[in-house]
Amino acid sequence: AFARSLTAPPRGSVVALWNHGRDNRPPLGRSHTRTAPAPTLRLWEDADGLRFELDLPESAADVREAVERGDVWGMSFGFAPNAKDRWSTRDGVPRREVLDLDLWEVSVVVDPA
Repeated sequence: AFARSLTAPPRGSVVALWNHGRDNRPPLGRSHTRTAPAPTLRLWEDADGLRFELDLPESAADVREAVERGDVWGMSFGFAPNAKDRWSTRDGVPRREVLDLDLWEVSVVVDPA
């Protein structure tokens, strides 16, 4: 689902945020752009899903500490699904598999969905 969007992000790059940016703090990192060719966020897809590496800024010491202590362990991402998906039912529960999407952000979150 991520391959196309990682090659050509719909907004030019993907940002890493704290809690989806709800507290107006600066981004924690960004994938490559024309103005920032050395990415502080590196993303790739493997057999299990989306993976990333993030070089946190010094100003995010509190985020680093919360993750290292295990107080924060969740991740989420902001995306828009494209028309490519597949529906199935498992144990009576409908499931949607998104096969293609536009990714614009990944977030370190306190309460993941």
